[in-house]
Amino acid sequence: MKQFEFTFKTEKDYNQARMTGYIDSYQMVRIEKSTDTYSIDYPIHSLEEYNNTIEKMNEANIQYKAYQSTHSYDIQDYL
Repeated sequence: MKQFEFTFKTEKDYNQARMTGYIDSYQMVRIEKSTDTYSIDYPIHSLEEYNNTIEKMNEANIQYKAYQSTHSYDIQDYL
């Protein structure tokens, strides 16, 4: 299994940083899953969230592709 880099280890860490209103560029992972009828690609912001998501997808035998990415957050983008 490929090791990914995360700036935030737990969802709590990520949420606390997000509550400040601004997070500079940080390391995270995106997951892409596809079926015959659709494809979805979404962000995973913490190692904890990644481990929980992958565990559930493996249990359900869902095929996915995970890849390293960076992201940032500025609450001003959502006002």
